[in-house]
Amino acid sequence: MRTMPVTRQEWPIRPVPAMSPMDLHWTQDYFMNKEHRLDSQKRHDGHGDDYDEALYNSTVLQLPAHVSEDDLDERVAEDAQGLGLLPFRPTLDIDDITSSVSTITIASDSPNQGPRSIQSQSTPPTSCASSEHRPAIQPSHPSEKPLPGPLTVPHLSDAEKRRRSPFARGFRRMAGFRKRRFTGNSSSTLTSISSDVDTQVSEKPSVNSIPKRTPSDQSSTSSWSHRPSPPPARPSHDDQSTQDREALQRSTECQEILDLRMKQLEEKARFLEYQVFLLSQLHSRRDSAKDRRRVDQDGIIAEHIEKRDHAVEELEARQLEEEMKIQEEHDLEKRAVLFRLRHMEAYCQNPTPPTTPVDATSGRTSVEVPLPERKVTEKDYHNLAQQYRERDAMDTLHKSKINVLRGKQKRAVENLMNRRDLEIEKLERDQQKELAAIDSEYASQEQQLLMALSTRKARLEARWRTQATIQRTRMEKMTGERFAALPDVTVQESDRKDAACKSG
Repeated sequence: MRTMPVTRQEWPIRPVPAMSPMDLHWTQDYFMNKEHRLDSQKRHDGHGDDYDEALYNSTVLQLPAHVSEDDLDERVAEDAQGLGLLPFRPTLDIDDITSSVSTITIASDSPNQGPRSIQSQSTPPTSCASSEHRPAIQPSHPSEKPLPGPLTVPHLSDAEKRRRSPFARGFRRMAGFRKRRFTGNSSSTLTSISSDVDTQVSEKPSVNSIPKRTPSDQSSTSSWSHRPSPPPARPSHDDQSTQDREALQRSTECQEILDLRMKQLEEKARFLEYQVFLLSQLHSRRDSAKDRRRVDQDGIIAEHIEKRDHAVEELEARQLEEEMKIQEEHDLEKRAVLFRLRHMEAYCQNPTPPTTPVDATSGRTSVEVPLPERKVTEKDYHNLAQQYRERDAMDTLHKSKINVLRGKQKRAVENLMNRRDLEIEKLERDQQKELAAIDSEYASQEQQLLMALSTRKARLEARWRTQATIQRTRMEKMTGERFAALPDVTVQESDRKDAACKSG
């Protein structure tokens, strides 16, 4: 009995070259749709007036005036597509692809494909994506049967006819007969029907075994469509390390890869210089704005200080006039006291009036008029002593009054200066708030600029990784050998600080 080959519908996904999980991850992130990139660019590039798209393209990317960074990314994407590195849309999750592939089993082969002719046995499918060249996919647990996942057949009417054909009914009867025979076996095996039926069937493959082909089947297939041999034994740790070292050595000795890396490092240096230039320019504008504001504030404060000093001088002048006026009053009072004192002294010392004087012209004495006799009493002497006491205490009293006046004047000056100083201090606080507002404004602009630069940095790093993978894939296709991935070219915060120190 001749076993007929089992055929399945080809997998509709284009085969993708082998990629590491890390490459697959960042490739998905890098190949975003154009609208998403433009929206992100509008969000981040619109912050502040410091960022100049044309200056960035010319100084960092060194692109012509008519070429943008989007055009550069599109060229890189086209190169990746040409090498089979298919772009993944951001909405498509890798887990969805994995889950969809994991649900496909051998049982997905529908019997609706119909019988195969005798002539078709000599020309089996030769596609690399056919089921004969894919190993059987086992379920997650050996005790569970894989769920059937029939693929969609293009012609539903033909499939319906095949299901109702006598062959399909006979096949279902044979399948039920086999299930009754092998009730203790949890996994199904691939078998064939007798050649008298002139057709083929597909059963669930065995989990613990791989279907075998007869020599007649092997001779009927083409020379390049043989079933792949069982996977070789996993290499040991030493062999894997040796292969990794050889792949890394090939990458470090490849001139094309080194040239690309040197180009990326130069682009990184230009990006750091551009970043330092923008930040230093922003800091210079901030310092200039603060200096101008300080000059204006110093002028305002100087004007307030001048007004304060002028007010103090006017107050002191008024106080001096008041003191001089009081001093004059004291002098008048003192002269009055001295006049009264002299009068009382004369009264007390000469109790009787003097004799009548002789007339010099006539040589005769004047007519003697009798005058009343004056008597100095104790009261007169008491008044004289009181005048002496007033004269002696007058200087001390006047000095005390002057000191009291000067104390009041001093407190008035101090109060005036305190009020003016408080006004100046309030003005200085307001000016400090204005300077802090300038710092806050420029800090916000700096943060927005750093966000825009961070977006550009992430885009640069993604493009660098993509270019490195493209170059490595080209070399692998040219030489047929594996090339290891060199460390990614990234922009770190320490690099920016070093560039700032060098430029400063």
